[in-house]
Amino acid sequence: MERASFTQAIGDDPRSFRELLDATPDAMVLVDTAGSIVFANKAMSDISGLAPDRLAGISVEDLVPEELRGLHEKQRKAFNESPERRPLGSGRDLRLRRADGGLVTVDVALSPVVVHGERLVLASLREVRAPLEVESRRVEGEAQFLSMFEKSSLALVITDARHRISALNAAMERFLGHAESELVGRELPSYVHPDDLADVSSRMTRLVDGRISTFQAEVRFLARGGRERTGNLTAAAIFDETRPAAGSVHIIEDITTRRKLERRLEAQASQARETLSALSQRETEVLDLYVDGLSARQIGVRLFLSVRTVESHLASAYKKLAVNGKTDATSRFLRLRHIAATNPKALSHADLPRGRGTT
Repeated sequence: MERASFTQAIGDDPRSFRELLDATPDAMVLVDTAGSIVFANKAMSDISGLAPDRLAGISVEDLVPEELRGLHEKQRKAFNESPERRPLGSGRDLRLRRADGGLVTVDVALSPVVVHGERLVLASLREVRAPLEVESRRVEGEAQFLSMFEKSSLALVITDARHRISALNAAMERFLGHAESELVGRELPSYVHPDDLADVSSRMTRLVDGRISTFQAEVRFLARGGRERTGNLTAAAIFDETRPAAGSVHIIEDITTRRKLERRLEAQASQARETLSALSQRETEVLDLYVDGLSARQIGVRLFLSVRTVESHLASAYKKLAVNGKTDATSRFLRLRHIAATNPKALSHADLPRGRGTT
């Protein structure tokens, strides 16, 4: 996919990701096509004077002076009709009305994104200040960002335009099993599994060339000792005043354990389906009633079979399930159905192949 959704970027660790966004010095808001704010970070709260929960749901026009709301609405709709990335410094300063009635001037960058199939706009706002104040805020913001960068439980790495690693956090060291001194200066693609390398290298090249601004993919990496690690990779270009991009930032959610568990569950489910499919339709029907507590005579009445025939089906089922009696058969039959049903790719019991004929 060419664009990473906001939800995918968050992954299984929304708190760390939100903390990372809150640590950025620039205000950030996510806005839907109707102009309603979906998300706002701490810096946006600081600029506007409104708490994040008060910002969520209001119209962006509410943050603009009344006399400029009509013009802003037209500009917003025009952008939605033809969305394209607009970086900071594009000459589109905006007057923002604070909760206390005061006005501030902000530089605005816009990026179209897609979340669950819905088109949204991610806006970054930077207050236009006097030079000394700007520098002070920049230094403070960078220090805060670097602190969150290092403490994040997500693996984070920054690469230059040639894909060489220039900075990484402790989580990235743990992910690859290499110290920072071993990783800095090396090309990030050199740690990608050979089967994923061509796709990842192509995406990273398009990223720094400016043909895409972000991408998301599940990628296998090779850690120390050749150990395979799997991560949800979200990458975004880093632009300054130049094109192509100066580099890119990468967020990696470690899903190695999850994928191993899924493969183990799928193997168990496949084995369970194979065992269940060996049962004939009649054997399965007899076992279903047996599990419900019916006796051989009652099962015979229900299925219009003789007791002897029911017992013959049960004996055959016991052999296929590798059990010796009713208790073991009931336990194993229920367990096999549960294993098959808990795996997302498993067939339901009703859809299981009825195998080798019916009687």
